[in-house]
Amino acid sequence: MTALLYISAAVFVAYIVTMCAMFGELTSISESYYLLERKHKGLGWIFTGWCWVEALTLLPYLMHVCPENMKFMAFWACVGLAFVGVAPQTKAIKMEKTVHFVGATMSGGLSVLIIFLMGYAPCPIIAIIIATILMVYREKKWLLWLEIAGFVSTYTALIINNLK
Repeated sequence: MTALLYISAAVFVAYIVTMCAMFGELTSISESYYLLERKHKGLGWIFTGWCWVEALTLLPYLMHVCPENMKFMAFWACVGLAFVGVAPQTKAIKMEKTVHFVGATMSGGLSVLIIFLMGYAPCPIIAIIIATILMVYREKKWLLWLEIAGFVSTYTALIINNLK
């Protein structure tokens, strides 16, 4: 189970680093879909695959470590991330924009809530403070830093929990 957590975290870091190396600082993680489609002719499916790998590797670990009364939140947090991946065309298709937004909000919100309820409130608080500072200096990149703060705080809390 623990291996899945570390695989998920490694895949997250590898994807973000690769996308930033290829395209520079993104405005959001989802922007990578369009950049992969446009600049690399049809490779947008990599974004969808990334979302699914993240969701499918994180779900079993979250279900294992979450208390019984929070397992439904773990399930829906990962389902939300999978929805983000299946609805990447936020600029072209109105329904996909809705599905993408609902999935992202559900995934991010529930992940942070799980971390708070598990007793790791400092992780998202510190991540959001750092992200806010970066948002001030990178005005058009605020969504990217908010997304990264959500992922980093979740992985940090889960890794700390695992090391206990």
